[in-house]
Amino acid sequence: MKRAVFDLDHTLIHWGRPFWHIAADFADIPVTSLPYPDHYGLDVWDTVPTVKQMMIRMFNSEWFMCQAVKPKIFAPNVISTLWSAGYELHIVTARVKKLKIPTMNLVFRMFGYGVDVHVVEPSESKMPIIEDLNPTIYVDDNEKDLRVVAALTDARVYIVDAPWNRDASIPHAFRVEWLDQIIQMEL
Repeated sequence: MKRAVFDLDHTLIHWGRPFWHIAADFADIPVTSLPYPDHYGLDVWDTVPTVKQMMIRMFNSEWFMCQAVKPKIFAPNVISTLWSAGYELHIVTARVKKLKIPTMNLVFRMFGYGVDVHVVEPSESKMPIIEDLNPTIYVDDNEKDLRVVAALTDARVYIVDAPWNRDASIPHAFRVEWLDQIIQMEL
């Protein structure tokens, strides 16, 4: 069985702009005054306490995590095409416990019922689930997770291009700027 495993945030969905910018807007802090963030806005997290508090509230908010998001361009088509080609589809993501059901509903709303959703707590590793799934392909934007999957499985690994992973060099991994490039390479 061919099996595709995807990360969710910044891989299949996005907020249209960096979430730390949205948090700064809510905190009434000009985006231009924020430090240039590293991966996931951690520089902002460490240096701007008001924005950090707003980000914590947003990560625990059903509205922000499940309603304010949009599918990335080509994401629904990629999911549909892989499903039609016989792939078993899985999404593995991290969310606080209270957002598990809303996250599942989000995935079903955007991508249909042919996708199994696995939700772990943010403090937990996704790797045990991904290892058990033994994917044929794995798609993510997170360099650390991509490296672990590349080391632990035989999956073809796809790096979804993002500012925070542009310097990543993972042996035998393929960098894709657009998700439809995966279809071109797989089918």
